[in-house]
Amino acid sequence: RIALPQIEYPPITTTFLDRANRSPTHPAIVQADRIWTYQELALAAQQIAQLLQSNQVSIGDTVAVSGDRSFGLVASMLGVLLSGGVLLNIDPNLPPARQQLMLSTAQAKYLLSVSNTASPADLATDIEILTIYPDTGRSNAPRAISDPPAAPIDLPLDAAAYIFFTSGTTGV
Repeated sequence: RIALPQIEYPPITTTFLDRANRSPTHPAIVQADRIWTYQELALAAQQIAQLLQSNQVSIGDTVAVSGDRSFGLVASMLGVLLSGGVLLNIDPNLPPARQQLMLSTAQAKYLLSVSNTASPADLATDIEILTIYPDTGRSNAPRAISDPPAAPIDLPLDAAAYIFFTSGTTGV
C-alpha cells in the first residue's frame, strides 16, 4: 500500500474572488447578448452574502436557491457560499411537495427565490423567502447593503458547501 498525499485546495470562494480581483473586466457569465464581468458577478454575490449574514445566516446554515437560469441565480449560488451557508439548489419545476420535502429535510433557514415575483405562490413554507431579481442579482429585502460589500468570511476547509438530493428510490 502506498499512501497518497492529500492535496488541500483553497475553497471555491477564495478561488472565485482571486479570479475576480485578477481579471475584473473579463467575462464571467454570458447569456445571449448580455455579459457580466467577474467584477459585476463578484459584487452581486458579495451583496447577497452580506444580505444573508445580516439575516443571521451562519457557517453551516442551509440556504436554498431556486429560480430559472440567470445572472441572479449564479450570483445567489455564489452568495450563499460566500456567506458560509450550505447551498441547496431546488429546481423550480419540481412539484411543490418535493420542493417542500427538500427544504424541510435540509432544514433550510432561507430560500432565495430568483424571480421577478415576490415568492413562489404554491410553496407553503415557514422559512423566510428573499427575492433576488434574475437580471440584476439584487434583492427586494429592506436591509441596507453597503457598497462595496464586507470582506468575505474565513471558512474552514472542512466546511460543508452544498446538499444534493439524488433521484434514487427515496430521493432523500
